[in-house]
Formats: sequence, C-alpha cells, structure tokens
Amino acid sequence: MYEWMWLIGLCLLLLVLFLLALLKPRLHKPSEKPSKKLIMQTANTGSQKLKTQLAAHLSDYTIVAKSNRLLISREGSQIAIIALDDHAVMRERLLDGVLILSVPTRVGSSQLTQISDQVRQHAAKLGLSDQI
Repeated sequence: MYEWMWLIGLCLLLLVLFLLALLKPRLHKPSEKPSKKLIMQTANTGSQKLKTQLAAHLSDYTIVAKSNRLLISREGSQIAIIALDDHAVMRERLLDGVLILSVPTRVGSSQLTQISDQVRQHAAKLGLSDQI
C-alpha cells in the first residue's frame, strides 16, 4: 500500500514541476533589448557619414556603404575595404590584393586624409592611377 503512495506522490511532484516549467516564461518578463534592426540603423548612419566624408577626398572612386564597412572600388575592381569598429586601432593589411583598413567609427580629418592617401597609393600599385 505504501508503494502506491510513493508512486502517486512522485507523479504529483513531477506534474507540479512540469507545470512550473511551463508557467515560468509567462511569469518572467524579459528585459527589452534593442532590436537588431535598430542596431543596424545606427551602424549604417556611421558608415554613411564616413562615406560622405570620404567621397569628398575620393571623388573618382566608387564607395558603397554596408552595415559596418565601406567598399571602395574603381573601374570595376575592388581596391579597399574599410572596416568600422568602435574598439579598432588604425590598422591595415592586404587580402588577395585588396587593402583592408580597420578604423574606429569616429574618424578625424587627419585620419581621413591618411585613409584617402593609403587608398590612392594602393590603387597606384594596382595600376589604377588617378590620371585617366
């Protein structure tokens, strides 16, 4: 007789735990996180601002703004990628003949001229000089 009581008690305990597990997400209010769309919009505004600033320095280049990077090309060939990162230190490297620059999201005017000079020098190395 006691065996049945233990079995019934264990089943009731499992049922209560199961119901608590089902109700916990409904009782717990999740904190509101910024949506991914909002994060992408803020990243886009930073890249759009840098694009307009660089367009003045690199008027004969095609600049395409992505979420956190700028793609710079000329005459249909990819010349440089500028990656925007809050924690980045101005850094450059080459990947398959494409100059990749990591820059902070807030760029000063001296850094803009430095970036444009680096892009122009790399384009000259690729044979895409400024004289057409």
